[in-house]
Amino acid sequence: MSTGTIFFSYSRDDSDFVLNLAKNLRDAGATIWLDQLDIQPGTRWDRSIEEALSKSSTLLVILSKSSVSSANVSDEYSYALEKDKTVVPVLLEECEIPFRLRRLQFADFTQDQEKGIETLISSLKLDKRVANKLADVAKPGKDQSKSAAQPTPIDPTLAPPTPETDTTSISEEEAKKMQADQKKIEENAKLEAEKKRQAEEVRLQEEKEQERKAEESRLQLEKDKRAEEARLQAERDRKAAAEKQEQEQKRIAEESRLQAEKDRIERENASKASTAAINTPTTKSKSKMPLYIGIAAAVAVIAVLIIIFSGGDSKAPGDNQEENIAITQADLDAAVKKAKDETNWESVMETPSLAALNGHLEEYAPCEHEEEAKEMIQKIESQNSEEQKDTDNWNYAQDTEQGRGKMKDYLNYIRDNGGSEARHYEEAQAAIDNLLNQEGYIEYGNRSREEGRISKTRFFNKYSFAKDSTERDMRPDVGEYIIATEKGRRIRQGVIGVDSNSEPTRYASESGEVMKVLDVKPSGSTSLWVKVAFARN
Repeated sequence: MSTGTIFFSYSRDDSDFVLNLAKNLRDAGATIWLDQLDIQPGTRWDRSIEEALSKSSTLLVILSKSSVSSANVSDEYSYALEKDKTVVPVLLEECEIPFRLRRLQFADFTQDQEKGIETLISSLKLDKRVANKLADVAKPGKDQSKSAAQPTPIDPTLAPPTPETDTTSISEEEAKKMQADQKKIEENAKLEAEKKRQAEEVRLQEEKEQERKAEESRLQLEKDKRAEEARLQAERDRKAAAEKQEQEQKRIAEESRLQAEKDRIERENASKASTAAINTPTTKSKSKMPLYIGIAAAVAVIAVLIIIFSGGDSKAPGDNQEENIAITQADLDAAVKKAKDETNWESVMETPSLAALNGHLEEYAPCEHEEEAKEMIQKIESQNSEEQKDTDNWNYAQDTEQGRGKMKDYLNYIRDNGGSEARHYEEAQAAIDNLLNQEGYIEYGNRSREEGRISKTRFFNKYSFAKDSTERDMRPDVGEYIIATEKGRRIRQGVIGVDSNSEPTRYASESGEVMKVLDVKPSGSTSLWVKVAFARN
């Protein structure tokens, strides 16, 4: 038995009938909701209707020429069907019954009022007490339709026969029988025609389904082909990256070797220059390099200082000879080291590399270039680390041998490597598109009065590659991704109330599933639908 609230969906043109039926149901003890009776003054009309429809368990839709053309009535029964609520159509007058309601049992008030009440009681599953009361208050004499039922006048030809009219009565009975037979023949003909029509619809539907499956098969073959091409290209890229990395390592190793050889030669040359300076401190040779001229100048300055500081000493000139020679050698070594430091640093700056910078610090630190060299080393290592991290993440995302290469792996790669700044961003997007092998329409949520936003009643959020944002209440755009907040949302072939074919597909959303937006369509006064591409095995 029904214990929930019965929501009336109707056109204002049918208010007389609706108010009378609602009053009878309420008098019989049923719980009903009707906007004209239950919305309080000062209350927002659309919000009250939305809340009442959401809380009701049954929707009573009054069908008339006016209501079947109403967008609000269409939105209300479409929402009820989507939420699996009980929907009971009441046929008030002959009209074109909406396609989605034709398969439902309806109460027909166009011919027999009492029979319509009986069907309504059965469809609403009212408890016995309420049903009996409704049957009592709705007996003939109470106006339940647009025009009250009028008593059928008695045909005087159907009066009881008398002996004088026996022949006439027999003739009338035969006429009635002939009329009944004719009516039966017409009904059988109508049934046969309906069967043929239904058979033709089935045939056309089967042909359409076969064409759809053939098209799906063709599209799937194309997507498989593109996926295989993308996989092969990714494999080629991976091998090329590995070869490039190997060549770079070899280049760095060769640079290190050459730099070490260069440093060794410089050390040997410096050692020879030092020895020559000590053995011939006063001799100037035209074959000396500018480096050794600088060294000689440094030695001359040191010698002058020695003479100045040793001039007042009473010792004989040869008494402090060993000490003077030791001081001169230390200063000479420092001058040679500084000159070599400058020469080597200029060479490092021509083509800076980790090997050259580390070699300079190993040979000359502590030196005046030490801090600058360390900063450059840190910068190069950081850059190499980020590039290597991106490459490693990309190889991880597309490693199908380890069970990866799925949509979430490519989305995680883009998110973790700077969004559109990721080195393999375009390749990741192409791989995702190859995985999206199905399309359909799904309800995103209700539109907000605020431009570009969605109300709190929504079933998806916008997906963002930023780790701390999902842009929850923003309207999605074509090409963006959305993420489901709940499971079980039906994916359909079209938009309810907009497209002629809005039948559900065999797919439904999964909680946390990410889909790509292909199109955005409003439906009715509040709903927002999106066409999506999604992945299914």
